[in-house]
Amino acid sequence: MRSSIPLFALVAVTAAVELLAPRAKSAPGAVSFTQFTASTTTPGHSNPTWCPDGSQIAFDDRDADVNNPSLTYKNYPVGSENTMALAHRENMDYKPDLTQIVYAKLDGTWDHLYVRPIGGGTETAITTGTAGPNYSNYGDIQPCFSPDGLWVAFSSSRGDLTYGTHTIWVVKTDGTGLKKLGGTMEATWPTWQPDGNAVVYTDGASIYRVAKTGASTWGSPVHVADHANHVRFSHDGKFLAFDYQGDIWVMNYATLARANLTNDGTTPTGPEDSSPTWGATNDQIAFASRGRSGDANTDVWVATGVLGLITTPAQVVTLGKVKAKYR
Repeated sequence: MRSSIPLFALVAVTAAVELLAPRAKSAPGAVSFTQFTASTTTPGHSNPTWCPDGSQIAFDDRDADVNNPSLTYKNYPVGSENTMALAHRENMDYKPDLTQIVYAKLDGTWDHLYVRPIGGGTETAITTGTAGPNYSNYGDIQPCFSPDGLWVAFSSSRGDLTYGTHTIWVVKTDGTGLKKLGGTMEATWPTWQPDGNAVVYTDGASIYRVAKTGASTWGSPVHVADHANHVRFSHDGKFLAFDYQGDIWVMNYATLARANLTNDGTTPTGPEDSSPTWGATNDQIAFASRGRSGDANTDVWVATGVLGLITTPAQVVTLGKVKAKYR
């Protein structure tokens, strides 16, 4: 951990081809995988978030209590013992200027979102009130700071008090400006376009984008691509990382060309990879993986050499090309 910041006191293929040949190799080349944490339970360590300066990785830790996660962090790259930071809280994100963190906390029946100084101190609720059906496991979750640190996008069941389906919302970090952006099925894991002009999320394994049209106004959801969950922007906004069918993928945001980073999720004994998060550069991605370490536990792993994979020229396959190939 950098002493100046007391963190926490903390072959590319497209979706059309994937449907026809789900595990075409993408020639990962120099990509290597390193186990970063060692969990002791099956739900273990999930939903990693890499600190923007690269100095540590936070994650949801269910080793002590499989039903109630705690926020935990571990220094990178030197590493250390896992340090428990906040019990019964999850889905943390770092404010880009490293002054605050935001996370979900269970308040009786529902989860609400809280912000807290990154070095410790008083936590402040930024969402309150009814957040879903009146029983557990509903509420406001998966928060993500905007690049300017003024907004938080999140997934919430507050728009459906009967069934608890999740949609995407935004709120200012002072608790004002609460607004629903979109989502119809099970909208999850919003991520901000690095220029701050849009929020991207997945709903029913499809990617959607909602443009920010003014200081507090938003457009309508626009479909971007299919076959993706838990999207996360690279810092320069050129790429999206996401999970799908047990693998981690990366996609060029402009061309939609995609490549399979882990490429082993459908083998009978293959690991189940999920929830990617970018390192300080485009060359590294951390992700959660169940079974990659040889047991049934879920651990955080780090992929290095990603840049070589995603800069390889990729072909966006059109429907016409698919028909010609398989005619």
